[in-house]
Amino acid sequence: MRRILATALVSAAGLMAPVAALAQAPGDADGIVITAPRGWVVGRSGTTGAPVVDSVARIVVSYRDLDLHTPSGRDVLSARVASAARKACENLNRDTMPNDLSTPSPQDCPAAAAEAARAQVDAAIRTAGS
Repeated sequence: MRRILATALVSAAGLMAPVAALAQAPGDADGIVITAPRGWVVGRSGTTGAPVVDSVARIVVSYRDLDLHTPSGRDVLSARVASAARKACENLNRDTMPNDLSTPSPQDCPAAAAEAARAQVDAAIRTAGS
């Protein structure tokens, strides 16, 4: 089965480290990788006729300037993650033209992207506390 992958790497001023940081491990000291996945039909399998779908937008959220020992630092990180998730989904929606088969839906995308980053956020907070 042939799989087509459309990848959109997006950036948002003030929300991420340089795009080169995407090659770094998620949740490292430089940033948290926000991934907005979207299944959308880009073709059909030659074997089964099933839809071939895949697309993703990523934004790296930096937290180097935050003190994650404090509630305000953690709140700012949460706000950055939520904002980056919205931005990644907006770019994904613009670039992939979602349809009825899109998963998650355009409305659910920001929450899904933010939730997918939760383990990285929790790890960054735990690391700051040690």
